[in-house]
Amino acid sequence: MNAAIRQELNILTELITEQDLLSLTSLFAGDRNIRQTDGLEGARNLNFLDLDSNLLTDFALPSGFSSLTTLDVGFNALTQCTIPEGQTNLDSLI
Repeated sequence: MNAAIRQELNILTELITEQDLLSLTSLFAGDRNIRQTDGLEGARNLNFLDLDSNLLTDFALPSGFSSLTTLDVGFNALTQCTIPEGQTNLDSLI
């Protein structure tokens, strides 16, 4: 996942800081052969997260993503998708 976050932030070699992750409001990481979403926890200000057409089999949205309104995990091989209780702003799950 770090590669997708790096590409979205246009950071190729530098260390990604917590402030960098907090600055993300949209992450387009579809069709990138992603198998796991480690590194996503700090991006709590996302309102749009696109993870479609990857290789995910299990996805758990980290808690604290109260700004997220759209989550696209379609076209994966998901056996489980977990959304924390209280994720009240999520109005579109694809």
